[in-house]
Amino acid sequence: MRYRQLSSTGASALAIFEFSGTTDEVADLFGIDLTNFNQFRLVQPQQGRLDFDQFLLVKISDSIYEGHFHGGYGVSRALHQFLLDNKWQESRAPLSLISAATSPLALRLLNNGDSASLLSDCWRQRLSSPPRIALVGPPNAGKSTLFNAWLSEQRVTVSEHHGTTRDFVEAPIMLGSGDDALAATLIDTAGLCDFIDASQENDAAAVAMTLQLLDDVDECVWIFDNSSALGPDIDGVLESRKDHDDLMFVNRCDLPASEHISEYQQRAVLLDDIDHKHRCAAIAQALFEKWGAPLPEQLS
Repeated sequence: MRYRQLSSTGASALAIFEFSGTTDEVADLFGIDLTNFNQFRLVQPQQGRLDFDQFLLVKISDSIYEGHFHGGYGVSRALHQFLLDNKWQESRAPLSLISAATSPLALRLLNNGDSASLLSDCWRQRLSSPPRIALVGPPNAGKSTLFNAWLSEQRVTVSEHHGTTRDFVEAPIMLGSGDDALAATLIDTAGLCDFIDASQENDAAAVAMTLQLLDDVDECVWIFDNSSALGPDIDGVLESRKDHDDLMFVNRCDLPASEHISEYQQRAVLLDDIDHKHRCAAIAQALFEKWGAPLPEQLS
């Protein structure tokens, strides 16, 4: 039982997948009855098996089927996980590898047959589906400023007042430069803190959205403020994420340090360069170092 994605990744109206398996295996995958199935059918997946809209199932041969699903990047990402969870193995033809390239690094590695065969599953996924990276931390730590600097535009409002960022905002970026640039999605989030005043229910809802997002992204990059202590609420979240090996950075190092610095702030990397672009580059470099080289030997 094998599958491959035929459509390219990224923003699109459809995600098209090919399934190589018997009729019974495809029917079991989606929890549907394919008796007397000819060539085309609008399929409603059995409740609990696949939480998507109706999709078009096309019979190419007795062992090859295509599924045409509404949606692009997000839907294809969820489908990959669904198929892997159900023990279907992914196969990629050279052409689909090239069409999946979303960045210079992806094109360079996926276009080389020898390199493509040596890629780890994690790096293959990063190259074909841009990783989602969330900037998280307390209010006024400089997350939105870094977000805007990475995009080279004033995409989100920056203010000294708490709660300026309420809905998370995401945008495509490139990590690195030149032939080594990797496509990614950067997400700016609401500052994490406790809201117990009923009048601040909107802020509390924004914090809840951020907490829910933490487990839905590929990487969480924590940004702390050197001059402000972390509250017990943030310490608790960090404690619960010890196994995730999140990257941590301390911003505003030009200000006097707080007298109550958390152990997490002490372990974080200092972002002491005044130029925000250099700070973005430092974070990108740390991500590459965490992930390791895409191949057993780093390409030149």
